[in-house]
Amino acid sequence: FKQMKERDEILKVLKDYSNKQMASVASNPKYPQLIKALIIEALMTIMEKNVEVRCRKEDVEIVRKQIEPALKAYKALMKKECGAEPNVTLTLNEKDFLAAGPKSGSSGVTCCGGVILSARNGKIVCRNTLDARYEKAFTDLLPVIREMLFGARAAAVSKPSREMPHH
Repeated sequence: FKQMKERDEILKVLKDYSNKQMASVASNPKYPQLIKALIIEALMTIMEKNVEVRCRKEDVEIVRKQIEPALKAYKALMKKECGAEPNVTLTLNEKDFLAAGPKSGSSGVTCCGGVILSARNGKIVCRNTLDARYEKAFTDLLPVIREMLFGARAAAVSKPSREMPHH
């Protein structure tokens, strides 16, 4: 049990370190291109006509500038792949922001960047934030991470079955 707690603590430290590294992504000069790609991907995921985009307050200008290019690229991609250009309206929500980026010394809910797209009054939601993508990747890769950090577990030994043979 003690070893499990120690391993969980190591994984928590790794995750916290990775989160701190991820916080710097928004200051990268290519962040606007990432926002555009995240919007396109989310549009392809929800496939709705009237879509709302939410972002962090500090990303409003970046997201605003990427809405038209993302919409244009999405429509072109859909026309190429499906033969028809979708009629989509993309609206930036400038009242309900995602949590701000992490700051040193502060605690509470944060968001490292990205967007959340929603449709049908929030009934359809695609969380394409850096945090949501990281959480999914970390969870999906947890077995690999554990093996890299702690080694492979011994295979479980199954006891032979004591069932009666069928005749």
